[in-house]
Amino acid sequence: MGNVFEHKLAAIEQLISEGLTAARVAEILTLIEAPPVSEQVLEHMKIYSDTLPNPRGGETPFSPQQRFLHFLWDVFDKLPLSLVVPFSIPFRRLLAAHLFKRCGVAFIAEENVRFNFGQFLEVGDNVFF
Repeated sequence: MGNVFEHKLAAIEQLISEGLTAARVAEILTLIEAPPVSEQVLEHMKIYSDTLPNPRGGETPFSPQQRFLHFLWDVFDKLPLSLVVPFSIPFRRLLAAHLFKRCGVAFIAEENVRFNFGQFLEVGDNVFF
């Protein structure tokens, strides 16, 4: 079964590395066994963090890439696959590596942890949330 998870994670890493678009997010949703969301909705969505004041003052609009990463992080926590440890820990670590300013090795975040401004977050090695 590990090969199934490794295949999914490799495919997701490739999609993220190519730069997230609505179409690629839709592909990732399929890979994580989430209900489909139309590309039109994905292109026009706002996320929870868009409604919060910037912790550093002023405006900090999220790039489409950041918005998609936050969306995937939040969606994942509502799926049964989020409770499958051999997939969930590496998946969240993969997202964190792209979402955070810095993400150390062996980072673990359990379900229902939200990082509203991950682009400012520097996480060291062996951190567990």
